[in-house]
Amino acid sequence: MSEPPKVDERIDLVHEHWIDPDSRELWIHSVNIGESSCEEGEPGVEYNMAIKVIKNLHYLRKQSSRASVTIHLHSGGGYWQEGMAIYDTIRLMSYPVTIISYTQAESMSSIILQAAAGPQDTRLLMPHSYFMFHYGEISSTGSLSAVESEIEFSKTQKKDMVDIYVDAVTGSPKFKNKTSTQIRKSLENCMEKNGDVYLTAEQAVEWGFADGIIESWPDHCKWRKIKN
Repeated sequence: MSEPPKVDERIDLVHEHWIDPDSRELWIHSVNIGESSCEEGEPGVEYNMAIKVIKNLHYLRKQSSRASVTIHLHSGGGYWQEGMAIYDTIRLMSYPVTIISYTQAESMSSIILQAAAGPQDTRLLMPHSYFMFHYGEISSTGSLSAVESEIEFSKTQKKDMVDIYVDAVTGSPKFKNKTSTQIRKSLENCMEKNGDVYLTAEQAVEWGFADGIIESWPDHCKWRKIKN
C-alpha cells in the first residue's frame, strides 16, 4: 500500500497540477502563458487549460468512478473547441460533479458550468459572481471560400450552444411550462437585442443556469436544485 503524499507534495499537486486527489477537487482557472500578470486581460479557456483539466478528470475517474468530484471554476471566455472538450469530458464522467463558479461564468465558462446540469450534478455560484451568455465572436483569415466555410460551420456551433442553454433552463422558474421552442426563441431574442446578456447570481438561479448560491462551506446552498 502506497503512503499518502506529504503536505508539500499535496500543495504542489494543487498549485502545479490543479488537483487534490484526496478530497477529489480540481481547479479550472486561466493562466497567462509566459506572462507575469493578468494586466493584459484574463486569458480564458485555451489549449493548455483543456489538457490539464481533462487529464485530471480521467485521473479521478480511474481513482473512483462513483465518488463525487468538486470543480472550482474561475475563468472567463475562451476558445470554443477547448471549452467543449472540457464540457464533453465532464458530461461523460460517471461520478457526480459539483461545479462552483467564482467571479463570473461568462461566454465559454458559462457553457462549462452547464456540464453539471445533469440529474446527479450541481451548479453553484458565489454570492457576488455573475452569469453572462452571448453568441460570441468569430475571426478568420484566408481565402474567401475558406472564410465562408468557417462562417457556415460556426452556425452549427451556434446551434449547439443554444441547445445546451435550452436543455439547462428547461423547467426553471422563469421558463416553467414553456416549450423548448419557446425557450430557444426567448434566449435568442435576448442575445440579439442585448449582445451580452448579464445575470446576477440570483437571476442565474431563477433562469435555470445554476442550481444554488454558496452561503458557507461546505456546500450549503441558498437554493436547492430546481429539477429532480
